[in-house]
Amino acid sequence: MIVSKYVIHVLDANSEIILNDFEGKNNLSTEKFIQKQVKKIMKHDFLRKAKFNDYENNLIRKCSDILSEDKDNFLNASKEAASYFYEMMTNKGELESCDFLVTSILMNDKSYVAILKFDYKTMHNHKIDFEDEKFNIQIIENEIAIQNTSIKQAAIIAVNTLETEYDLYVLDIDAEREGRTSTFIKEFLDAEKVEDEKYLTKEFIRLTNIWINNGIPDILDAEEIRRFRNDILKHNNVMDLEKFSKEVLDYEQDEQFKRFCESYGCDKDFTINHNVVDKKLSKRKIQTLSGFEISARLENFEDRSKFKIERNANGLYDVIIKNVDYLYEK
Repeated sequence: MIVSKYVIHVLDANSEIILNDFEGKNNLSTEKFIQKQVKKIMKHDFLRKAKFNDYENNLIRKCSDILSEDKDNFLNASKEAASYFYEMMTNKGELESCDFLVTSILMNDKSYVAILKFDYKTMHNHKIDFEDEKFNIQIIENEIAIQNTSIKQAAIIAVNTLETEYDLYVLDIDAEREGRTSTFIKEFLDAEKVEDEKYLTKEFIRLTNIWINNGIPDILDAEEIRRFRNDILKHNNVMDLEKFSKEVLDYEQDEQFKRFCESYGCDKDFTINHNVVDKKLSKRKIQTLSGFEISARLENFEDRSKFKIERNANGLYDVIIKNVDYLYEK
């Protein structure tokens, strides 16, 4: 990944917008910092593909073209995007104060513009100078602040791409976790998230984990439902929700599951993405209320010669790790 240009603006809802009049100074420290943040975003479980609404007239899309292609107007285009964000922030009340970093990057031989929204309250890793009646805002080397930096909202925008499925990647952790649409994506970016097979597979695994953990109190029943779900995901190309419900759930569970799926909009069959399945179902970690945690490859949990759960005489359960040849401390 190559960081071509970057700039950081300070947007404080309780004070004012401070637009930078100088591009960021490229050095090894800041380049590594930006690269690290972009890589974390691209690997995040809640990262989504999205498409711009009204592509030709979309403000952020047009700014991105300038940011990537017009070096002389990079600063002005970043100011336009930051000012638009500040307007949304002050008018809507949902968006929080932030350090607003805009960067042009080359990743896997493709051009992107990244908009990274850093928490203004906890980051504290910029300095503001006033030179010749102009603001000069630069990232400073603050190891503690940089290590604690966490991005909850970001956009990675593809420039001059031949992709038809999506225009950008978006990260909006809180909104994605709560299943809602945010001002950041709907109004600032003016985009709609794409529900592709990768997202649908990932979301089905996440939501069924939540439903099984909270809706199936019998541990042995829960284990059987997980095993059947995993078997379908690993050995089929399409997730048949009707088959899943009828073959492994009783009537009451079936009705609860259908209502749960409808409430999260995951009530339709979908094509299974096996790359997601391979990643998500490669390992498993379980915890007990009595304080034990077991982590292993999923295949070891599914091997009856290695792992077993039994109901004991008092109605509780025994978790048994079988045929152990040696035990050591880590």
